[in-house]
Amino acid sequence: MATTCGALAVKILSTGLAVGIIIDATIIRGVLAPALVSLFGRLNSWIPDPVQRLLRISPIRSHTTPATPRTGQHARESSQQSR
Repeated sequence: MATTCGALAVKILSTGLAVGIIIDATIIRGVLAPALVSLFGRLNSWIPDPVQRLLRISPIRSHTTPATPRTGQHARESSQQSR
């Protein structure tokens, strides 16, 4: 089957586009992006101070551990004091 020059160019371009989409979906978005997010840490959400003031965005707080519930002797003492 004979193809014209224009049809051949369309086939080549569509094949290249399909390969590019597959590479983007698997390698870049599935492997590279999550690896860079974990590598950069807090720099992922960095914003310059003037832009932060303009948008009125509060600074990102560091992760804090939640307060541990009181157990054992301390819990019994505080429950007896509240009665």
